[in-house]
Amino acid sequence: LAQAHWVLKQRCFPAQVFMSMAEPWQRMRRLWKQFLHAPRRPVPVSVNTTVEWKVRGAPSLRLREDTPYDRGAFATSGMAVWPAARVLAEHLLADGAAKLRGRRVLELGAGTGALGLACATAQTSRVVLTDCLAGDGGSAKSSEVAPGCRRQLELLEHNVLLNRSQFGTCEVLVADLDFRDAEASADVVRRYGPFDLVVGSDLTYSYLFDSRELVTCISRLLDAHTCIRRALHASASTSTTVWKHDQCPPEVFLAHQYRSHACMETLIEHLKGIGMAATEVHWEAGVVVLHIGPSAAGSDDELSAKLRTSFRLHHSFYSSY
Repeated sequence: LAQAHWVLKQRCFPAQVFMSMAEPWQRMRRLWKQFLHAPRRPVPVSVNTTVEWKVRGAPSLRLREDTPYDRGAFATSGMAVWPAARVLAEHLLADGAAKLRGRRVLELGAGTGALGLACATAQTSRVVLTDCLAGDGGSAKSSEVAPGCRRQLELLEHNVLLNRSQFGTCEVLVADLDFRDAEASADVVRRYGPFDLVVGSDLTYSYLFDSRELVTCISRLLDAHTCIRRALHASASTSTTVWKHDQCPPEVFLAHQYRSHACMETLIEHLKGIGMAATEVHWEAGVVVLHIGPSAAGSDDELSAKLRTSFRLHHSFYSSY
């Protein structure tokens, strides 16, 4: 058989072609077997880094960022600090932090908590950092929470402990707030509010994100504050001590790093649906700071056109992201 194989290989051209094609596959088969039987190294769950975060008008903060390997377990965008948080923090801390002194602040989608922690250093009375505890489903019930999803709030709690000495008398708390949960917004206001300021940075980071959920959450927060104001006015003994600024609803500020005009347009449309509008109050390094308030005639169209022009002017900045 060996001699016949040698004769076939030497004298038959098709056989030579077949054997030349088979040899590489045999080598690949041997390499694949070696790979399957090779010892496996353990893969780390995540990479933790502690960074020093500097903001104008506030002391330096130490923040832990958590970059997970298992991207299917939970969203990774909330485990790092993004430029929009710095821009909004410096805007609020400008003019000696007059916007923050003595106020109660609620941060939506806090992530690492950088924005809220910067506010806590400005003599605020209370800061509540919120993020979503649930994974893929609606409300976050304890029996449905995956370990990776819980890590988001654990990261917030860790960063609060790292910077506890910077807060003075300010009370800093961490809470779960899922935009999709109809009861969560009112529950946060009842337990930790009322609030004078609601802030959020880079909550509309992708066109895949449904800003309708964010707008609905803001609307529910404002409705819950309206109910609390009525209750406070009904009780004259507590209306002046529980909430210093009970005559006006909380101010809402959102910072958005401009990546796609579609994100901003959908946000403006959904705000218009609840009678609200976004007003540009600051622009820096490709990040726009919006003040959310009652809608005025033509304000939405003017803002949309202005942001579209700004996008074209700053297109070179976005191309690096």
